Amino acid sequence: MLESVEAKRSARRLKSRGPTFCCAMVVGMTISSTGACQKLDTSEQGSSIVIDHEVLVPGLSGKPNAMAQLTGGGFVLVGAHGAAWAAGTDAQGKLLWKYEEPLDPNVKTQNQSEFHGVVPLANGGALLCGEIYTKDYEAGLLLILDSSGRAVERLTALPNNDRSMFASSFMACFSWGKGIAVTGVGADGHKGFAWLVKLNKDGVKEWEKFDAELPGINGVALADNSLILMGSPTGLEGVTVASLNQKGVLVASNKTKYLDARPVRSVGPPSVTKLLAVDSRNGNILVTLNGDLQEIGTGKRVGPPSIRDGCAYTLTDGSVVLFGNRAGSVYRSAIGWINRGGRGDEVREMPVPIQQDASFSMRDAVSLSANQFVAMRDQVSSINPANTGVVLSWVTFK
Repeated sequence: MLESVEAKRSARRLKSRGPTFCCAMVVGMTISSTGACQKLDTSEQGSSIVIDHEVLVPGLSGKPNAMAQLTGGGFVLVGAHGAAWAAGTDAQGKLLWKYEEPLDPNVKTQNQSEFHGVVPLANGGALLCGEIYTKDYEAGLLLILDSSGRAVERLTALPNNDRSMFASSFMACFSWGKGIAVTGVGADGHKGFAWLVKLNKDGVKEWEKFDAELPGINGVALADNSLILMGSPTGLEGVTVASLNQKGVLVASNKTKYLDARPVRSVGPPSVTKLLAVDSRNGNILVTLNGDLQEIGTGKRVGPPSIRDGCAYTLTDGSVVLFGNRAGSVYRSAIGWINRGGRGDEVREMPVPIQQDASFSMRDAVSLSANQFVAMRDQVSSINPANTGVVLSWVTFK
């Protein structure tokens, strides 16, 4: 595992910005505010995106960032509200435990820590990744929890244990072959870099990279155990996509014409690279790349919603489902289904208890089968605190 480090200066987090997409559709449904399941009306005419049921997990304030399904069938949700939190549920979404990072009265910042990602472990626990601020520095944060939410190991880190890199953060973590990839950013006060750490299946560090070969923090692991990373090094140029082998050696790289892009996951081990990109006209483009990361054919213009604060999956028929939000006078959680082989794109907006309530985005989702997912979104009530929390939605694509 990474070694604990110290530094002497504080700095802002460096965060990547993703593409902006838009959509519109309104659906009227309600959910339980007590954490119990409630069957929803799924009779919307012509709808192929079916919300089977939803569960509100109460007591989780702020921003949920990621979720994972544990080997026991339950779920772990991670996020932050001033301090990082994690919550465990059973397979039906009932809250079982909650972990919170402690607040330090000496740290004068609004958000002292945050979890951005979570990966299930074979022993039933989970590895969480994020960052933490102290009064002197910002560092990457790794935490291992057991299946009951108890902390097994907690460590902070800077890239290559270099104390001149006084600002760092882990922004994502996901399974990669038989191990785990952790991606992040760091800075030395003059420039910033992308950061990649390879852990084994137990969360022990095997190696790390922190150099110009890494184009960004958004990534996906392919069936051949290669790792695809993508991003714009400066934010002002086209997205670069890079492929690395299990030892972190650069295999292929290609600079695209797209302003930004996010990887498309797969319900099974993906054999090709797909990404959802945005072009110079702010259009949404579905792009497929070959093994040399060259574009296959012409990117296909597709519909919304935005996955800047969400994710996307390829289904077995080649269609793509999007979990994110619609843009408008307000952002609202939404689900989309695109590239459906002759059928038009579909978008379904998620409900809130009353019009004044908010639900910003479907922030993450895990696949239960080839066409069923559990997705996670935030919900904030304007008048009833009991309706504030994280909503889990069981979604079927028919």
